[in-house]
Amino acid sequence: LYFRKHVPSISFTDISATYTVAYTQLASDIKNGYPAMAFITPNMCNDMHNCPVSTGDQWLQANLPAIINYDAAHNGLLILTYDESLDSDPTNHIMTMFVGPMVKAVRSAQNINHYSVLRTIEQLSGLPLLGKSAGATTITGIWK
Repeated sequence: LYFRKHVPSISFTDISATYTVAYTQLASDIKNGYPAMAFITPNMCNDMHNCPVSTGDQWLQANLPAIINYDAAHNGLLILTYDESLDSDPTNHIMTMFVGPMVKAVRSAQNINHYSVLRTIEQLSGLPLLGKSAGATTITGIWK
């Protein structure tokens, strides 16, 4: 139920075997502490591609509270985003949410895209900018 394009680390043989773990390990990782950077993706049903939205909502309700609580206690940041909107939306307007102790509770009017999210992650992590993220806008106005 997972597609390679939704789990980027699978494409990098030098990291995939060591750092790509099954989703079933998430509860244990939250209990024991997960790494500084964790990329979590639900399967194609729970990410609302191949199943009703209610299935994805149930996955979020079951999983986000533990992640949010862990991040709140460890100064972590949760970024929740989607890869595309409905086919009928030519602007491909998607919801992206940043949750953490360093984020203000605001709704931003800033026009961002996935490259903006990547650039912001790179800058927060002190990493060099990759590819098209170098030309993207950094996400601003949401930080405390």
